[in-house]
Amino acid sequence: MPKASQMVFRDDVVAIALKREVSIAHIAKDLGISQSDVQRWVKIAELDGGRRPGVTSS
Repeated sequence: MPKASQMVFRDDVVAIALKREVSIAHIAKDLGISQSDVQRWVKIAELDGGRRPGVTSS
């Protein structure tokens, strides 16, 4: 299980990405993480939040 600080970071990245004001590529580059990580985190958040059909992480 990720540490609490890692979860906060991930939640912050997802919140920025969901605003759709900046591209995922730009977010990833600015934060020094992979674009695929950001895309995966957003997809999981959308599934868990009911904004995308599919199986939730719970």
